[in-house]
Amino acid sequence: NKACTLSHEEGAFRVWEKRGNKKKKGPHSTPWKCLYKITTPSGYSNYEDNNTQPTSSVAFSADSSVLAVSYGPFVTLWDHTSASLLTTLTHEEKLSSQISFINVNVMDMMLLHGESSVTVTPPFGENSMHCGKEGWFYGLDGLHCQNESSKPKVTCVTAVPKMGYGNNDNSGVNGVAIAMMQDEDGGGKITTIVVVDEASGDPLWTKDGRHPMSWTVKDRVVSMCCVPGATNKAASRLFILTDR
Repeated sequence: NKACTLSHEEGAFRVWEKRGNKKKKGPHSTPWKCLYKITTPSGYSNYEDNNTQPTSSVAFSADSSVLAVSYGPFVTLWDHTSASLLTTLTHEEKLSSQISFINVNVMDMMLLHGESSVTVTPPFGENSMHCGKEGWFYGLDGLHCQNESSKPKVTCVTAVPKMGYGNNDNSGVNGVAIAMMQDEDGGGKITTIVVVDEASGDPLWTKDGRHPMSWTVKDRVVSMCCVPGATNKAASRLFILTDR
């Protein structure tokens, strides 16, 4: 029952709590109350802008105890109860408008990406008592491209639980789907979606074990989401949204 809104014009973010009234009905039956307002910390305001490419995003941990707010390449982590800044993470590049917490082997990890890299990292460092698990980095710099204009760019990522088939080696393995877009010679766009192990960043493989798990989609993929299988042996389904 918590939500967070971020305003570039106000230079702040607000945390809200849902306080419904079961006796009332209508649009005002479940009002949201602002718990507190936090002004953008000094040093991060330069990463706020009002153009069409937002540089900030917000996400709650699974138990809602930690709030993540990103500014450019930085992710600030807050104790939402006391509104205190806990720590700051730094990514290799400016982050997209999509950050999230994912559960990796019963540990909360952060899934971050920019245009040329994807990272899964522990929110409080690899040696912290909160989370001692190591993260991984997936970079696009080493991928082949004909020229700079056709260099692939990460457009979106999503966690994909149990991305495997039947009783093969990947059955029950949780993954991360990464959408990478490239320009085609004829002026169009094409997106390749690959799936990697969320715990290691290593590629997951097809059912026959002969090829890395991937798909090719015409146009730019702007969003993805995963629906888990109905049973333990059923594979997850990946839904994608393109710009056409």
